[in-house]
Amino acid sequence: MADFPDLVPPLASDPRFNALAQMQQSRLSLDLKRLFLIRSQTVKSDVLPWLADQLSLIGDGWELAESDTAQRELIAGAIALHKRKGTPRAIRDIVRRLGFGEVDIIESISRCQHDGKRKRNGMMVRGNIVDWASYRVLMLDRVLTIDQADRLEKLLRNFAPARCNLASIEYRAVPVRRNGVARHDRTYKHGSN
Repeated sequence: MADFPDLVPPLASDPRFNALAQMQQSRLSLDLKRLFLIRSQTVKSDVLPWLADQLSLIGDGWELAESDTAQRELIAGAIALHKRKGTPRAIRDIVRRLGFGEVDIIESISRCQHDGKRKRNGMMVRGNIVDWASYRVLMLDRVLTIDQADRLEKLLRNFAPARCNLASIEYRAVPVRRNGVARHDRTYKHGSN
């Protein structure tokens, strides 16, 4: 008979309660985080929206997760994303998990002084005291459609600090080229959103 200190003495003598306490002890020793990650990677695709709803991802990026892989990545990192909400790291992580690649974030776009540290490339605003909490997101890997950029802008409002305002999403590093990939049907913007 195992000794379980959580059971009061009258219950400890009953073998049924000892078995129940032993089951509880084994359940507490499970690594639930590992179990959850395995489940999110192996379930059928039609179950993914239910998991997303359970983890409060509907409205927090689920609409932008277009592929099955992006949806699974978003579900697998949902708890960590919600823990880091309100930080630049959360913005980078949500964009990466959605499959949009890496981003740079320019914070405090009004801190432009004549000290040679900042370039005059239109990313900074000089002398506007209101823009101390504004930031820009620079897409480094991928061009966004207008619809994706609008949805990403709404999503970033949820993941950025509450005091911050998104000035723009820039993708000048990966412009739309005249190579037949993007058509002139008002699906894409050229440079920023």
